[in-house]
Amino acid sequence: MPIKIGVLAPYPHLKKVIQMEAAAVSDIEVEVVVCDVVDAVQPAKRMEQNGVLVLISRGATADTLRKHVKVPIIDIEVSAYDILRTLLLIKDSEEKIKLIGYPSVCQGVVEVSKLLDMQIPYTEVRTSEEVRKAVKDAWKNGYNTILGDAVALNYIEEFTLQGIMITSGKEAVHQSLVRAKEVAQAINETRKEVSSFHALIDTQSEGVIIFELDGTVNFANREFYSLFSLDSAIHSVYDLGQNYPGVFRRIIEAPLSMKTAEVNGKKLLIEVLFLEESSSYFVVKFTEENKYYIHSDELSLSHLRSTIFSFSQLCQVNQKVREVIKQLKSSVHKPVLLLAGEEGTGKKSLTSAFHYYKNGYTEEQWAVTIGKVISEGELGKLHATIQKLKGTFYIRGWEELSPCQIKKLVKSFSCCKENTAVFSTNNCNLSERITENFDISVHLPPLRDQLETFEEYTRKFIARYNNLYGKQVVGLSENLLCTWKQKEWKSNLAELNEGLEAGVYNAEGPYIQKKEALHTKKDMSLHSRDNIDLTKTLVEIEEEIIRKVVEEENYNQTRAAKRLGINRATLWRKLKNI
Repeated sequence: MPIKIGVLAPYPHLKKVIQMEAAAVSDIEVEVVVCDVVDAVQPAKRMEQNGVLVLISRGATADTLRKHVKVPIIDIEVSAYDILRTLLLIKDSEEKIKLIGYPSVCQGVVEVSKLLDMQIPYTEVRTSEEVRKAVKDAWKNGYNTILGDAVALNYIEEFTLQGIMITSGKEAVHQSLVRAKEVAQAINETRKEVSSFHALIDTQSEGVIIFELDGTVNFANREFYSLFSLDSAIHSVYDLGQNYPGVFRRIIEAPLSMKTAEVNGKKLLIEVLFLEESSSYFVVKFTEENKYYIHSDELSLSHLRSTIFSFSQLCQVNQKVREVIKQLKSSVHKPVLLLAGEEGTGKKSLTSAFHYYKNGYTEEQWAVTIGKVISEGELGKLHATIQKLKGTFYIRGWEELSPCQIKKLVKSFSCCKENTAVFSTNNCNLSERITENFDISVHLPPLRDQLETFEEYTRKFIARYNNLYGKQVVGLSENLLCTWKQKEWKSNLAELNEGLEAGVYNAEGPYIQKKEALHTKKDMSLHSRDNIDLTKTLVEIEEEIIRKVVEEENYNQTRAAKRLGINRATLWRKLKNI
């Protein structure tokens, strides 16, 4: 099938040259329309709609078309041959001649005129709007002949001037046709590749959508339409109704963090594939949360959840922590790692940060928990799952396995180069017979060994929960800080994190008080729920919940709307009816 190429010729003679040269180029079908810069837009749009892959024009017409069509525009360049022929025509002329043209044309004429020992005054123009002024100025200054392109010559009659056009010869036209054919062939190849990728994505069992920063949808596969119960194509993610735009806004605002959403009664895990070369495109995967889950007393497998996805999010003031991160960064090519540290020292967060550092994306992280007693059948299921899935596996409870079973499990990962296994343990005194199975062993320090950097940790957590709850907490009260520095912290950073979340959530002033950190956020939520009268109607319960949240947020409607998961306008309407 011939390649469709459209040409917008600014003067009639150019059409004949194009048709003649097109006959010498194989496998192309050329449509030529003669029109000036003002009338070129509509025929260009029509050609684009009719399947033309590339447009050809020259000068101001080409520049104008780039603003109105999406297909590539190939310029018919003014060649040295074209300039030479024109200059030879006027070389011995006694007329007062002024050149008016685009910078590239003027520079070409200046260089060739030097070879002919000619000096031609010129005015450079960059838009068609500048041309008339340049012609008028030339007329005022006594020039009677204008040398230029078709746009400049459009104004010569208005000022009773003579015009000489620098026309495009067959060499320049032939070159533009060949370039247009090459560009069109590249577009065809790219379209074939994109179509193949779309076909591949369309067969995926996860819902996938690709959209732009403004919400414009480039592609969505069949599973996405099925998950969202859509019967017809959507052009924007904001066409999905009032329940779902919030989901996509969260994706745009924080593309690298894992999220969940409930859609048509199904809980979905949302993962954004990070594109290094583009920050304006989002490739998003929706997976039913329980799709790959294994749940039993002997074995469980699920997606690894973490609020941390990057080493830069971790507090690195402590020298021991910096050494741990350095060790992990140097181990990206090692498939089996051991992370040892007391409960709550950040092993899961480090695993997630390591995964992102190694792969550049957050999806494909798995949490595996092995029960105290596990049958060979369940272990076989785990081995089969490892072969089926890929990514980083965070494994807990493995210490109760026999040395032979541990060796076999480690071997499953060593044989699969795409996967990484991070074996997590709270036991920092494992025997050498066990640790020799791993490519590298990393030991995390407990919080009590990092008290000199304790306040840095509190700052990190407070900043995170200020963002989450819309607070402006600046630190701990002296009383609380003194108490916490003497605390044993059996659960280390996990315990500190929980205490600070509760403290920020409950804080009424700029500093977290001791009493505000005593109750967890969960305790406060349960207390609030117990005060709701469940004998009332659903509408009455909703009104009571809204009223309580607004009161708890000190009547700040922005923060209340954020907690309720609705926009401020919706909250205002609901409050108006209460």
